[in-house]
Amino acid sequence: LELGERLYENLIQTDTAINPGNSGGALVDLGGRVVGINTLVRTDAQNIGFAIPIRTAMRVVGELKRYGKVRRPATGIVAADLDERIRAVLQLPRETRGVLVWNLYRDSPAARAGLRRGDVILRLAGRETPDEATYRRVLAEQKIGATVEVQVLREGERAAVRLTLVEAP
Repeated sequence: LELGERLYENLIQTDTAINPGNSGGALVDLGGRVVGINTLVRTDAQNIGFAIPIRTAMRVVGELKRYGKVRRPATGIVAADLDERIRAVLQLPRETRGVLVWNLYRDSPAARAGLRRGDVILRLAGRETPDEATYRRVLAEQKIGATVEVQVLREGERAAVRLTLVEAP
Protein backbone atom coordinates (compact mmCIF):
# COMPACT_ATOMS: atom_id res chain seq x y z
CA LEU A 1 0.00 0.00 0.00
CA GLU A 2 1.53 3.30 -1.07
CA LEU A 3 0.36 6.45 0.70
CA GLY A 4 2.19 9.61 -0.26
CA GLU A 5 5.87 8.78 -0.16
CA ARG A 6 5.51 5.87 2.29
CA LEU A 7 5.24 2.26 1.26
CA TYR A 8 3.45 -0.13 3.63
CA GLU A 9 3.91 -3.86 3.13
CA ASN A 10 2.64 -7.02 4.75
CA LEU A 11 -0.53 -5.51 6.19
CA ILE A 12 -3.82 -7.16 7.07
CA GLN A 13 -6.78 -5.57 5.28
CA THR A 14 -9.84 -5.27 7.49
CA ASP A 15 -13.29 -3.72 7.44
CA THR A 16 -12.95 -2.90 11.14
CA ALA A 17 -13.72 0.76 11.78
CA ILE A 18 -10.51 2.68 12.37
CA ASN A 19 -11.07 6.32 13.18
CA PRO A 20 -8.68 9.12 14.14
CA GLY A 21 -7.59 8.39 17.68
CA ASN A 22 -8.26 4.66 17.81
CA SER A 23 -5.45 3.32 15.66
CA GLY A 24 -3.08 1.23 17.72
CA GLY A 25 -5.91 -0.91 19.06
CA ALA A 26 -5.96 -4.67 18.83
CA LEU A 27 -7.42 -6.48 15.82
CA VAL A 28 -8.85 -9.74 17.14
CA ASP A 29 -10.27 -12.81 15.43
CA LEU A 30 -13.52 -14.54 16.39
CA GLY A 31 -11.64 -16.61 18.97
CA GLY A 32 -10.46 -13.47 20.78
CA ARG A 33 -6.85 -13.88 19.64
CA VAL A 34 -4.95 -10.71 18.77
CA VAL A 35 -3.94 -10.98 15.11
CA GLY A 36 -2.84 -7.41 14.45
CA ILE A 37 -2.56 -3.82 15.53
CA ASN A 38 -4.94 -1.42 13.75
CA THR A 39 -2.76 1.08 11.97
CA LEU A 40 -4.36 3.13 9.23
CA VAL A 41 -7.46 3.66 7.17
CA ARG A 42 -7.96 4.64 3.53
CA THR A 43 -10.72 7.21 3.74
CA ASP A 44 -10.59 7.58 -0.05
CA ALA A 45 -11.40 3.88 -0.47
CA GLN A 46 -14.60 3.28 1.50
CA ASN A 47 -12.72 3.38 4.82
CA ILE A 48 -10.76 0.17 4.26
CA GLY A 49 -8.61 -0.43 7.34
CA PHE A 50 -5.18 -1.97 7.66
CA ALA A 51 -3.40 -3.59 10.58
CA ILE A 52 0.17 -4.61 11.27
CA PRO A 53 0.34 -8.41 11.77
CA ILE A 54 0.93 -9.26 15.43
CA ARG A 55 4.04 -11.28 14.54
CA THR A 56 5.59 -8.15 13.02
CA ALA A 57 4.52 -6.00 15.97
CA MET A 58 6.00 -8.46 18.49
CA ARG A 59 9.30 -8.58 16.59
CA VAL A 60 9.47 -4.78 16.70
CA VAL A 61 8.62 -4.74 20.43
CA GLY A 62 11.42 -7.24 21.08
CA GLU A 63 13.92 -5.09 19.19
CA LEU A 64 12.85 -1.95 21.05
CA LYS A 65 13.09 -3.65 24.44
CA ARG A 66 16.46 -5.21 23.73
CA TYR A 67 18.21 -2.46 21.75
CA GLY A 68 16.12 0.69 22.18
CA LYS A 69 15.65 0.83 18.41
CA VAL A 70 14.54 -1.35 15.52
CA ARG A 71 17.56 -2.96 13.91
CA ARG A 72 17.45 -4.29 10.38
CA PRO A 73 19.84 -6.62 8.56
CA ALA A 74 21.59 -5.35 5.45
CA THR A 75 23.56 -6.79 2.54
CA GLY A 76 24.77 -3.54 1.00
CA ILE A 77 22.78 -4.11 -2.17
CA VAL A 78 20.67 -1.50 -3.91
CA ALA A 79 18.03 -3.76 -5.44
CA ALA A 80 15.56 -3.16 -8.24
CA ASP A 81 12.75 -5.12 -9.84
CA LEU A 82 13.40 -6.68 -13.22
CA ASP A 83 11.29 -5.14 -15.94
CA GLU A 84 11.08 -5.86 -19.66
CA ARG A 85 13.72 -3.26 -20.51
CA ILE A 86 16.22 -4.61 -17.99
CA ARG A 87 15.56 -8.19 -19.10
CA ALA A 88 16.26 -7.12 -22.68
CA VAL A 89 19.51 -5.34 -21.78
CA LEU A 90 20.69 -8.36 -19.78
CA GLN A 91 19.40 -10.74 -22.48
CA LEU A 92 17.30 -12.65 -19.98
CA PRO A 93 14.30 -14.79 -20.89
CA ARG A 94 10.92 -13.15 -20.18
CA GLU A 95 10.16 -15.71 -17.48
CA THR A 96 13.27 -14.81 -15.43
CA ARG A 97 12.15 -13.73 -11.97
CA GLY A 98 14.57 -12.16 -9.55
CA VAL A 99 15.99 -8.93 -8.20
CA LEU A 100 18.56 -6.88 -10.04
CA VAL A 101 21.67 -5.79 -8.18
CA TRP A 102 21.38 -2.18 -9.32
CA ASN A 103 24.33 -1.08 -7.21
CA LEU A 104 26.43 -2.07 -4.20
CA TYR A 105 27.85 -0.11 -1.33
CA ARG A 106 31.63 -0.17 -1.21
CA ASP A 107 33.03 -2.61 1.35
CA SER A 108 29.55 -4.03 2.04
CA PRO A 109 28.91 -7.73 2.70
CA ALA A 110 27.65 -8.12 -0.88
CA ALA A 111 30.72 -6.42 -2.38
CA ARG A 112 33.07 -8.51 -0.22
CA ALA A 113 31.22 -11.68 -1.31
CA GLY A 114 31.87 -10.84 -4.96
CA LEU A 115 28.42 -9.74 -6.09
CA ARG A 116 28.41 -7.26 -8.96
CA ARG A 117 26.15 -4.71 -10.60
CA GLY A 118 23.92 -6.52 -13.06
CA ASP A 119 23.73 -9.76 -11.08
CA VAL A 120 20.19 -11.07 -10.65
CA ILE A 121 19.38 -12.45 -7.19
CA LEU A 122 17.23 -15.56 -7.54
CA ARG A 123 17.26 -16.76 -3.92
CA LEU A 124 18.23 -15.36 -0.54
CA ALA A 125 18.67 -17.61 2.47
CA GLY A 126 17.05 -20.51 0.60
CA ARG A 127 13.94 -18.55 -0.42
CA GLU A 128 12.98 -17.36 -3.88
CA THR A 129 13.13 -13.61 -4.46
CA PRO A 130 10.95 -12.96 -7.51
CA ASP A 131 10.70 -9.22 -6.82
CA GLU A 132 12.18 -6.48 -4.66
CA ALA A 133 9.34 -6.55 -2.12
CA THR A 134 9.89 -10.28 -1.49
CA TYR A 135 13.66 -9.74 -1.32
CA ARG A 136 13.20 -7.05 1.36
CA ARG A 137 10.74 -9.22 3.30
CA VAL A 138 13.08 -12.26 3.27
CA LEU A 139 16.03 -10.06 4.26
CA ALA A 140 14.05 -8.50 7.13
CA GLU A 141 13.36 -11.99 8.54
CA GLN A 142 17.09 -12.75 8.83
CA LYS A 143 19.27 -12.06 11.85
CA ILE A 144 22.07 -9.53 11.91
CA GLY A 145 25.36 -11.46 11.92
CA ALA A 146 23.85 -14.48 10.15
CA THR A 147 25.65 -15.90 7.14
CA VAL A 148 23.25 -16.49 4.27
CA GLU A 149 23.55 -17.94 0.81
CA VAL A 150 22.65 -15.75 -2.16
CA GLN A 151 21.97 -17.48 -5.47
CA VAL A 152 22.51 -15.25 -8.47
CA LEU A 153 22.33 -15.31 -12.22
CA ARG A 154 25.38 -13.66 -13.85
CA GLU A 155 25.81 -13.56 -17.61
CA GLY A 156 23.53 -16.57 -18.01
CA GLU A 157 25.30 -18.68 -15.37
CA ARG A 158 24.03 -19.52 -11.91
CA ALA A 159 26.32 -19.00 -8.95
CA ALA A 160 26.03 -18.97 -5.18
CA VAL A 161 27.87 -16.82 -2.67
CA ARG A 162 27.71 -16.59 1.09
CA LEU A 163 27.67 -13.30 2.94
CA THR A 164 27.30 -12.20 6.53
CA LEU A 165 24.52 -9.72 7.22
CA VAL A 166 25.33 -6.47 9.03
CA GLU A 167 23.11 -3.95 10.78
CA ALA A 168 21.64 -1.41 8.39
CA PRO A 169 22.87 2.12 9.08
